[in-house]
Amino acid sequence: MKPIIWKEVIGQLDARGYHEGTIYYLVDTTLYRGPFKFKNVDAVSGERYTMRYNVNKPTEIEIDYWNPVFEIGEKTYFSHATITKVKGISTFHPKAVVRYSFQVNGTTYKKWVYLCPNYKQIHPNLQDGQQFIIEYWAKDINRVVLHLDKPINDTANAK
Repeated sequence: MKPIIWKEVIGQLDARGYHEGTIYYLVDTTLYRGPFKFKNVDAVSGERYTMRYNVNKPTEIEIDYWNPVFEIGEKTYFSHATITKVKGISTFHPKAVVRYSFQVNGTTYKKWVYLCPNYKQIHPNLQDGQQFIIEYWAKDINRVVLHLDKPINDTANAK
């Protein structure tokens, strides 16, 4: 049996709301599709996520559900968001999530995103009320990236 060799790639989501979506990714010149297993009703078709595929079996994938990204050349804008709830793993939520809200042109948007498995080590003081930079897509304001590595003020690093 060959050892698994993972290769990084960016996949594009075809969202299905409450149902499992599909993620598309390019390996050389072949377009593959795989299941986007963790549901997020806030997900938007066209969102991109970092992921990996097995070079010996490209249909075997790992998706970073907590890491939506924009690709070079996509037009985006920046604003700030306020964390409204940090939810750890529970019976009803097998993955930790962070809820946040932000305003653009007087309209308030509420979103959430999964947190990485080791979020408590990376963001040990993550809590309600903190503010972070967000980036949103010029074509659809609902496609948003919350930059937890870019706090607005020192409250994110307090304690």
